[in-house]
Amino acid sequence: MSTVNLFHGTGIKHEEDFTGFVVRQAELSDVNNHRGVMAVMDKVHHRPAFVHPSNIEGIASLFPGSLPGWESLVMNHTRYRLNSAFLPESKSQALLEQYRLGTLPGSISHVPKHKAVLRGRLQICRSCMESDFATHGHAIWHRLHLMPSIRYCPKHKEALMTFAPGRDVSHRRSPPTWHPRHQCPRGDELRALGRMTNHDSVEAAVAIAQMAQEVLEGHIDTSALAENTGPILRRKIRHIAHTSDRRDYHQVAQENLEWRLGAELTPLLGFAGHTFVRVTGHEASDGPLINPVQNIAAIWSLFGGWHDFLNEVNAREVSPKEYDAQARIPPKYVRRTPDKKIERWRRNFEQLDAVEMEHYREQCRSAILAGKTLTPTFTRNSIIDLPDGQKLAFFAFHYDRNWFDENLPSQSRKSALPKVVARKQTLEAKKMELVRQRYEDTIRHDPRRRISRAFLLSETGSESAYKRGTGTPELESLLDQCADKYETWRDRQIELHTSLAKKVDKDSKWATRKTYEGRSKNAFSKRICRAREWIEKNKD
Repeated sequence: MSTVNLFHGTGIKHEEDFTGFVVRQAELSDVNNHRGVMAVMDKVHHRPAFVHPSNIEGIASLFPGSLPGWESLVMNHTRYRLNSAFLPESKSQALLEQYRLGTLPGSISHVPKHKAVLRGRLQICRSCMESDFATHGHAIWHRLHLMPSIRYCPKHKEALMTFAPGRDVSHRRSPPTWHPRHQCPRGDELRALGRMTNHDSVEAAVAIAQMAQEVLEGHIDTSALAENTGPILRRKIRHIAHTSDRRDYHQVAQENLEWRLGAELTPLLGFAGHTFVRVTGHEASDGPLINPVQNIAAIWSLFGGWHDFLNEVNAREVSPKEYDAQARIPPKYVRRTPDKKIERWRRNFEQLDAVEMEHYREQCRSAILAGKTLTPTFTRNSIIDLPDGQKLAFFAFHYDRNWFDENLPSQSRKSALPKVVARKQTLEAKKMELVRQRYEDTIRHDPRRRISRAFLLSETGSESAYKRGTGTPELESLLDQCADKYETWRDRQIELHTSLAKKVDKDSKWATRKTYEGRSKNAFSKRICRAREWIEKNKD
């Protein structure tokens, strides 16, 4: 590891990010470039940016007398307290070792990172920067300003600033380091990082930033958050849902978060369909929600701040059964006795004597014939609409089958029935209309396309059958008429491009048919491309 030659011995400032301190010292030394900074931070394979710090104990030894111990650096000058707030004990310790020694690179895979070009988007508060200039003579990088999803400064309630559009890449690749200033590296004005116009979203963003700042400053005990946040959020969501007699907990969570956070901030925090499932505290493939800003946003939305939430944490430690759904004894399920009506009817009919059986047979026949007389389209399925219809249908099918088949024949598997034929004709007419409409729309809006049978059939739901030519004769005839052959497609292209060329210049060679005719397929395609380029170039 290279040695840094300091020009002065000033120590790290209050609230200054550790990586920002290293960059500031490197700017004043002979390591005045990003590659040198990455080498100092033992990250030679990383692209230059504000990366996740590691090996802090070794880096601190390069600045003798200017820095406190590594534990103080990690707790007071990195985002460790916030990143580990909702992690279980094992992952929290692994993350701490990564900060200290940098020997467990996999331990930071769950740490939130920006989706921007830079691994950490550089964010600045103008008021903080002016205050730093007045106090220190230079601006510093504040820890919370570099936290993903933090959009507003908790102290001044102002939108954080970042580079002008297109400057992320230039800063990443430029050799010199850069500190918070009023302008970008190339002199452009800074821009607001996703300035929001919705008052509710701005209020929520400021409140979330203030809660995150309290965690960074050590005012909030985070030792019990990992195991208590999920059950407490789940109980709160269920209570809200039960008051409105609802059971769709994920939708209830989504509605409450969107109502409290506002329409603009909710997507900026990364809340999506699967995230709402994890917010409710239910088990998911990704495990419980560990993103600190998302958890803080959920806590603020449901409890309004740390005070009520921490009271719930203390209450859960006293009586966990009131909060844990898995700790409750599920109610005993009593299986209902099924209604075995088929067996009951069979026993009743078998116990009838000949006179009673004949009497019920006449009663069943008269009821079915009466229904058939009243309704011309009466079928076997219509019997259940009669009084005691299920029992009548059962008796006719099992004990009077010959009469049943003769007077009310089954219509299953009979494709020649009038209603079946009418249904098929209606379906085929609809498919033909879809093919015809798709052909007309394509000719009108996309005349350059070569129209194939598969393209015409792509909205009918029967592409495979009609590709094989097994459709009805009417539809096959329509497909043969509408589908392009090479000759019809070529004539349409010639007509299209000559008409477009005439609008530009009537005397141009591209406005005559002989320019395109009598050529091979390859030569014709090249001619069409050249004509299109000429038209696009000269049409204005």
